[in-house]
Amino acid sequence: MRSNAPTHGPKAKPNNLIDFGGRILPTSHIYSIWWGNPNAFPTDLKLGATDFLGGLNTSRYLQVVNQYLRGGRVSTAFGRSFTDMSAPPATDPEVDTIGNEVARVLTANKMAPDPNGIYMVYTSNYPGPRVSYCAWHSAMTINGVTVAIAYMPNLTNIRPCSVDSVNAYSIGTQAVMNVSAHEVVEAITDVVPFEAWVDSHGAEVADKCAWQFDGGVPVGSVRWRLQKNWSNDNGRCVQTGPRPPRS
Repeated sequence: MRSNAPTHGPKAKPNNLIDFGGRILPTSHIYSIWWGNPNAFPTDLKLGATDFLGGLNTSRYLQVVNQYLRGGRVSTAFGRSFTDMSAPPATDPEVDTIGNEVARVLTANKMAPDPNGIYMVYTSNYPGPRVSYCAWHSAMTINGVTVAIAYMPNLTNIRPCSVDSVNAYSIGTQAVMNVSAHEVVEAITDVVPFEAWVDSHGAEVADKCAWQFDGGVPVGSVRWRLQKNWSNDNGRCVQTGPRPPRS
């Protein structure tokens, strides 16, 4: 993440996340923005993202976050996707760069920012060899509305960000969906980084369990290789939460 961790707050058990009282998203709508050359993305990435993001709501994977929703229950839905074929940043983008792209896309489509939106900006490139992350999330105020945003670069052939294959989608698509899960979970529990649920060292719910895996996790139509998330209830990293209630 790009900002400083909190230095004080309510006491909690060692290693557990602390509620600093900031904004969370019990109900959220996920939007994908495809920025760049369409031919540079994995050919199955858009299909995989729609499958994955659309299946999160009914997955056991997402239920881990209920313990952080202050009595609420998680509910998310995949809204829609947008395409911008202009060139994305060639180097490490700032938060404003990604937030401004969200604003441009909304303006071009005559849409107001969704206060419950999580805007996932997928770029056709990876920003060069000098960066050390696979993705990140933050927040941006657009027309007076603060929304969650995430920068999701193309991870095809980026070895440190790769995952073992567990389904028929390309490795690049599986890698991007793993970090998509990471950023969505953190956006839900900590819309503006380090203002809601974070531990005393500045780690968010997925950061504490980065690159820890069990087997494949069913989300949408297939199983995915997804990093674990921290559970205060269990005092450890877990792969899934309780089964979601039937509607």
